Amino acid sequence: MVEMIESGIQPNEAICAALVCGFCKEGDLNRAEIIVRSFALDFQIRCNDSYNALISACCETRSTVESLALQDRMLELGFVPNSETCRSIIRGLSRSPG
Repeated sequence: MVEMIESGIQPNEAICAALVCGFCKEGDLNRAEIIVRSFALDFQIRCNDSYNALISACCETRSTVESLALQDRMLELGFVPNSETCRSIIRGLSRSPG
């Protein structure tokens, strides 16, 4: 992140989305969440595409409890769920055993 700023590249939604989607595809959801959190807190960039990619990946690979906890953390950062967010969570809940 520091290298990006030092080289004159300004953070924006497209960069956030590219980084988050890449980390999600690699299965590195912790790093993806760090990127989303950093862009939200440090640059006031709340990218719904990144948020939705992270929620969707979490719902596919982690427990329902972890997915809902992530949702809560994102709400605290000021993200607003949209229809895609809700679909991801509902799909995750429908796959949940019991």
